[in-house]
Amino acid sequence: MASEAIMLWKNSLSVVLAGSISSGFLLASSSVFAEDLPVGGGNEKPVIGGLKPLEPLPISGTKEKPVVVLGFGKEPFRKIGEDPEILTYTGRIISSEGTESSNIGASEANLMRKGFGKWGAVFQFDLQSPLPAGCYNFSARFKGGGEPAWARQTFLIKAGPDERNLHERGFFQTARKASWQYSWVKDTGNFVLFPTDKVIQIVNNGTGDGAMIFNAFVFGMENPWPEWMTAEKGRLRSKFLEGWEKVENPEQWLYLVDGNGEGDKILFEGLSQDSARARFDETQVSYQLGENAEETAKWLNLPGCPAAVLVNADRKVLGVLNNPKNMEEVSAFLADPGKLGTIPNYPEIKQPDPLPLKGGAPSKWLIATGWPGHCGVGHLGLDAESQQRPNPGDPYLYGFYTSGNRSGLWEEQPVNNEAVCKITEKLAGTYEWGKCTSYAVVYLDVAEPVKAVLHLQHSGVESAVYLDGAEQPLKADASQQFKIARKQMPSGPKVVERDDNEIHDDLVIPQAAQGPLATNLKLEKGSHCLILKLVHAQDKNETVLFAARFTDAEGTALSTGLRSWTSDPTVPLGIAHGAANLWPDMTLENVPGNLPRPGEQLTLVADMRVMKSPLSTFSPGYFLPIQAKLRVRMTDYDGKEIRTYEAEGTFPDVLKIDLGKAPEAGYYALTPSLHQLDGRLIHRFHPDGFSVVQGNAAQKERVEQKELWNSWYYALSGSYDTFAPWLERTGLFKNQGSMPEVSKEIEAKWEDARKRGLVLVGDFSADNYWMNNSEKHAQEIMDLVPKYTRYFKTANEIDGRFSDESLATRTPEKWVERAKWQYEAVHKARADAVYYGGSLYCSGKDKPAKAPVLSPRIWFRECLKLGLDNYIDVWDVHAYPQYPPKLEAPSVANSNLETDLGVLDVYKELGRKNTKPFFLGETSAMVWHGFAGMRWQAATIAKMAAWTNSREDWLGIAFCAAHHNRRATGEEYALAHNPGEAAIYTAGALIDGLPYRRQKAAEAEIQAAWFGETFMIWRADDKITDWKMKLEEAGPWVKVDVVGRMKPLEVKDGQAKFQIGTSPVYVLTKENYEKLTRF
Repeated sequence: MASEAIMLWKNSLSVVLAGSISSGFLLASSSVFAEDLPVGGGNEKPVIGGLKPLEPLPISGTKEKPVVVLGFGKEPFRKIGEDPEILTYTGRIISSEGTESSNIGASEANLMRKGFGKWGAVFQFDLQSPLPAGCYNFSARFKGGGEPAWARQTFLIKAGPDERNLHERGFFQTARKASWQYSWVKDTGNFVLFPTDKVIQIVNNGTGDGAMIFNAFVFGMENPWPEWMTAEKGRLRSKFLEGWEKVENPEQWLYLVDGNGEGDKILFEGLSQDSARARFDETQVSYQLGENAEETAKWLNLPGCPAAVLVNADRKVLGVLNNPKNMEEVSAFLADPGKLGTIPNYPEIKQPDPLPLKGGAPSKWLIATGWPGHCGVGHLGLDAESQQRPNPGDPYLYGFYTSGNRSGLWEEQPVNNEAVCKITEKLAGTYEWGKCTSYAVVYLDVAEPVKAVLHLQHSGVESAVYLDGAEQPLKADASQQFKIARKQMPSGPKVVERDDNEIHDDLVIPQAAQGPLATNLKLEKGSHCLILKLVHAQDKNETVLFAARFTDAEGTALSTGLRSWTSDPTVPLGIAHGAANLWPDMTLENVPGNLPRPGEQLTLVADMRVMKSPLSTFSPGYFLPIQAKLRVRMTDYDGKEIRTYEAEGTFPDVLKIDLGKAPEAGYYALTPSLHQLDGRLIHRFHPDGFSVVQGNAAQKERVEQKELWNSWYYALSGSYDTFAPWLERTGLFKNQGSMPEVSKEIEAKWEDARKRGLVLVGDFSADNYWMNNSEKHAQEIMDLVPKYTRYFKTANEIDGRFSDESLATRTPEKWVERAKWQYEAVHKARADAVYYGGSLYCSGKDKPAKAPVLSPRIWFRECLKLGLDNYIDVWDVHAYPQYPPKLEAPSVANSNLETDLGVLDVYKELGRKNTKPFFLGETSAMVWHGFAGMRWQAATIAKMAAWTNSREDWLGIAFCAAHHNRRATGEEYALAHNPGEAAIYTAGALIDGLPYRRQKAAEAEIQAAWFGETFMIWRADDKITDWKMKLEEAGPWVKVDVVGRMKPLEVKDGQAKFQIGTSPVYVLTKENYEKLTRF
C-alpha cells in the first residue's frame, strides 16, 4: 500500500538520473511502478495473470502531447486510430538473440527459452508518419519467469529516418514487481525524438526464466520542442547525437543539459568534432531538455544552459562547461574537465530562524509516513529510527510485503490551534491488518536548561519517543491535554483477506487506540532532535493524526525559552541534502559470506556511493563533490559503542578502513556519517552491520538431523561463489533448491557443493511453468542430479498459480500425472529419495478463479482424489508468520486455510486423514511484523528454530533467501548484514537437530526446553522476570543471547538465577558450548 500522505517524488530530484549507475544514454533511471500491483515474495510468489480488457495506460495524453503506444499483433494494446490522443503502431521482431523461439501472437511478442539466462530481442516499428518531436518518457508492459530481483530488463531505444541510419536515443533499466503478471514499469527519465524519425527500434536485453512476453511499449510526451528550438538549433543537436552507441560499463558520463542560453553553437559543434568523439570511447552520453534539464541545472547549481557535465563512474561531477568561447576550449575541457571547467558548489540553503511554540506546540512538524507494519525505518538497520536527523525534501524509503519498494520525501505539516497535526487527511485503503508507521520530527532550540513534559496523543495503536537518539519512557497521561476521538476496533481476533491479487489471509488481533501519553524530558541548553514514532491500524477514509504539547511539571504550556525548527540546525543544508541521496554499502573485504570469525582481520569497504538496488531509486545520477570526513561508528547489539573509525575522502567515494581484529561472537552495527573537515555533521546514514560467528564443524557432522535450511531456488546461479561460503559459515549447509537446469557449469557447481558438504535440493521447475511441463527436461535433471542429492522438488506454490501459462501444468490430471512421473523417477534413482513435490501456500482457499482455472481448494481437492498424496513424501508448504510461534504450537500459518492448515482442512472435507509430514519450504520472520524491528526479527528466528525442532511432524523450515542483503536486493525477507544472520547461526549451532525435551514452567507464557544439552528459554509476552533453575553438572556454565554473545553464568550451590524476556537465551556448560561451536 502506498503512502497517502507522501506522493512519489516530484521535486527536482525526480527528473535527474536516478538509478543504477549502469543506466546510460540520454536519461535513464531505476524503475518506478505506475501500477500499484502486488509483487511476489519469497523465491517467487504466485500471481494471478490475465490481460484485462482496456487495461489503463500508465499515462494520459492530449492532442498536443499525445501518448504513443507501440503494440503487437492484430489486436494491439490500443486500436490504431481509435483515439486522437493516442498514436498506435504495431511492430515486429527482427532478432531474438539467446532465445530458442519467438513469435508475434494476437497482442503479444513472445520470447522463449529453457531455463534461466541472458537473452533478448530487437523490436522494430515502422512509422507511417513522423511522431511529434519532443522529449518522451518510456514505459513497458511485460511479464515473464524468474525472480523479479534478478530477472531485470534493459531497453535501448534507437530512432532515425530509416533502418540504415538509426541512432541511440535512450537506455532504460527496469525491474518488474512479479513473475507471470503483467505490470507497467515506467522510468522517470526521458529521451528525444526528432521530426525526421520514421523508424524506431527497441532493443531488449535481460535475464529471465522460460519466457518473456511483451504486450506494449508506451512513449509519453513530456515536452514538445520549445519555441526557441529553431531548425538550425535542432540540426546542431541532431548532428551531435548521431552515431553515439551505448557503452558497457562506462568510465564516465557526458551529460548535455540543454537550454536557451548562449554558446550552444560552439558547444555542440565542438562536441561533434571527430577529435572530441575520439575521447568518448568509454563515455556514455546523455541529453536533457525541458523540465528535466531545468531541474538538473537546479540540482547541480549550474551557471547556465546549455552545459556539458562530465561525471565519473562514482557519479561524481568532474567538471562543467558552459558558454565556451571557442572550439579549443571544448577540446581542453574534455581533456581536463577539472581544469578548464568549473565544479559548482551545492546551493547554499539558509537555515530558517527557529519559531516560538504556540500554546506549547511547534507550529509545524517534519513528517514521513507509509512504512509497513510496526518497525518503520527499523527495516534498514539496527536502531536506525532513533538515529535519524532528516530535513525537508530528504528522501526516505518505504514498502509493503508483496507491494514493492517506494520512496517519498520528508514534508512539513502544519499544526492547528489545538496542537493537532494531520499526517494523512484521508486513508485510501485499510491498514487494519498491515498497520502503518509514521514519524514526526522536530528540532528544539533550548535557551536555558529546562525540565519539560511532552504530552502526546494520536489516532494509532503504538508509539515511541526518541530524544537525541535515546528512547524516552512513556506513561499514561491523566492531564487531559487533548480531545482526540478514535473509532474503536472490533473486539476479538479475526482473519482478513489482503486486498491484493495474491491469495493471502492474515490474522488480525485488534488493538485499541492508545490513550494520552506523557514523558519527562530533561533539555539542556542548545539544540535537540525529537522523534515521534506513531503506528496506526486505521481503516479506509480515516484521518491519521497526532497532538503534542510541551508543558512544565504542573501542565502549563511552555511558551518561552523553547523554539523549534523542522530542519537540522547543526548541518549545512545544501550539502546535507545532496549527501542524503547517497545509498552506502558496508562490506568486509575477503571475509567468506561477510561472516567473520573472532580474531580474523577485518578491512571495511565503505562504499559511500549509490548501491545498485531497487531501494535506491530515489537517488540522482550525479553528485557534486563533497570533501568530508567519513566516520563509522561500531556498536554492539545493545547499542553500546565499541569504537569509531575515521577517514577522509571526496564523496561519492569508496574507502577502505582497517577495523582491526574481529570481536567476539555477536552482531555489530556500523553507522556511517559524513562530517565537515572541522568535525561538524553533514549527514548520518542508516546503520549497516555484520555478524561474528563461531565454527561449524559440529553442525556439519549432524547435517542430516538439522532442521534449519536456506531457501533459494537458484543456488547454482552466478552468485554461487558467494552463496556457498555463506551457507558454510552460517552452519546451515542445507538449501531448498539448486537450479532447474543442466549444463557443464551447473554440474561443476554440483560437484563443488558435494565437496563442501552442502545439501541442495534437485529442482524440476522452480518457477518455470514450461520446464515443469517438459518430461524431456525432467529426464535431463534425473540424468545428473541424483548423483549429488536425495532431495527433490518441483514448481513453486503451484496451488496459487492462475496465469494462462500455467494451465497446461496446473489441471489436476496433468499435475498428478507429472508428480507421479517425478516421484517414481527419483525413487527409482535413489532408495533414500525424498520428493517434496510442488509447494503449497493457499490450498484451503476457495477464492473464485477465472474459468477454466480452478480455485486452490477445488484444485487441491481434485488432486487428492486423483491420489496426489501417493506421489509425495513431504508436503512443502509456505508461510510468513506474523506472530512468533510457541513450542509445540500446531502451526505457524496466518489462517486456518493456508499453509499446513489449508492442506488439513481439505483432507477434513474429504473425510480423510493426512499421513505425510510437513516442511516449511519458504518462510522468514518479516521485520515489518515487530515494533522492535530487527531485534524482534532475530528473536523470532530463534523461536521458529525451536518450534520446528519441537515438532516431530515437521521436518524443517527454510528461510527464504536469507543470504541476500535487503539493502541491495530490496527483498523484505533478506537477512544478510542483519542480526537475523547471527540468530540463525546461534540457534543452528546450539539447538538445531538435537533431541528435544520440554521443560515445565509455572507460567504458560514461559517457553522452555532442552535441546540436547542446551537449555533454551524465553517469554511469549512482554514481561521481564527472574528464572531460577537447578543445574546438575559442575560447569562452568555460560549464557548465550540470541545473537551469540556468550557470558559466564553464575551458579551457586547448583542454582542459577537470571532474567528472561521476549528474546531467547541459551544456557549450557562451557565445555558443550565449545564443542557445539568448534571450528
